[in-house]
Amino acid sequence: MLALPYRQMVQSVGTNALLTCLVHAFPSSDLRWTRSGRSDGPITDTTGNEKYRLHNWTLDEYSILYGLHISSIAWSDYGTYYCIASNEFGTDRAQLVVEGIFFIVFHSVIGLLRSISVGSFLVFIKKSFLYVLGFFLGL
Repeated sequence: MLALPYRQMVQSVGTNALLTCLVHAFPSSDLRWTRSGRSDGPITDTTGNEKYRLHNWTLDEYSILYGLHISSIAWSDYGTYYCIASNEFGTDRAQLVVEGIFFIVFHSVIGLLRSISVGSFLVFIKKSFLYVLGFFLGL
């Protein structure tokens, strides 16, 4: 069984991200990370690759927390990531979306424009600005 602490992550360009995936399995499973649109196979942390680092922490006899550390997020790193666990009984997969703050606001504005009046739109912009300001100030 796979469990993700979160299914969506918002990261600014230049920051680091740690994607996590909790696996409960017996017998133990192999886990790999992949990314939507990536055709060169699973993500690895081979020597010399400073972009990705793979981690795992054993929590108990049947549970392991796997992590994918992405250094210095770039626009090209935004997208859907998958953790895929396999053992002799089958394969399970979960997805996590990494987005930038710009994408969240942009999609919210587009959705809003389709269904509201100009006055309501101005209220939305004010609330979005306060949300973004609170995000950057850690509120």
